[in-house]
Amino acid sequence: MYTNIRNIEAIAYPEHMQYLQEVHTLEDMQEYCESKKILVLEGEGWYCICGKDEVVDLAAISKLSIQEMLHIGTELKKWFGTKKVTLDARKSTSYRLIKFFSRGGKVSILSEEEWVWGDDVMVEMTIKFN
Repeated sequence: MYTNIRNIEAIAYPEHMQYLQEVHTLEDMQEYCESKKILVLEGEGWYCICGKDEVVDLAAISKLSIQEMLHIGTELKKWFGTKKVTLDARKSTSYRLIKFFSRGGKVSILSEEEWVWGDDVMVEMTIKFN
C-alpha cells in the first residue's frame, strides 16, 4: 500500500508538494495525518487519505471514473458522517471533485478561500457531507 501511494504521489505532485515519500508504516501515516484515527482509500492510480476531521490528501494520476468518484464519496460520508471537514484542494484537480459532489447534493461547501502554493492555486475548504 505505502509503495503504491508513494508512486502515485511522485507522479501526481510536483516535488515541493510530496510529503509521503518517507511514509513506510502505519505510525508514519498517523504522523503525516496528525491523527491516530486514519482512513486510507486507494485504487488503481489514485488514493485518498483522511484524518479524524480532515481530508489530508487525495491524488490521482488519471481522470477518476464516475464509479470511483461515487465510491470515494460514499466512503468519505461513512467516515465523516455529517460533521464539518477541512481540506486543501488543488484547484486544477481535487477541487473539481468536491464541486462534483456539491452539484450532486452530496456535499455542502461551507467555506472556501483560494491561496497559492508554488505554481498551483489551492482552495482551503470546509465542507459537510449531506
